[in-house]
Amino acid sequence: MRKLFVFMLAAALSGAVSLAQTKKAPPEGSAREEALEKSVQITSGPTVSNVTAISATITWTTNKNGATDVKYGYDNGHWRTAFKRGGAKDHSVTLSGLKPGKTYTYKIMTREQEVRTSGNFQTPKA
Repeated sequence: MRKLFVFMLAAALSGAVSLAQTKKAPPEGSAREEALEKSVQITSGPTVSNVTAISATITWTTNKNGATDVKYGYDNGHWRTAFKRGGAKDHSVTLSGLKPGKTYTYKIMTREQEVRTSGNFQTPKA
């Protein structure tokens, strides 16, 4: 009877470990990961705040963990990137190295570098 119990316990634990291993995050770049990223929707924002002549902060919220990746630039060029590693639901990025008196375009990107949404803001003159 004891051997049967030990065998059943070992089988149950083995199944639990196997189940836990199947719930890992999908490999980066996999079709499943891309599908999960595309299901991420912005639920509030983006909001541009703390705008100075040389920096600004963009914040937004998503329904699921998603990339925190923003491309920004002016005059249809001079593109830069601001990002934070990993995923989040509450996103906040500070854009730095801005020029005074310029109208900037920002693009919130997916992990696959597709534009999730975009907008504009202007830095004050120095």
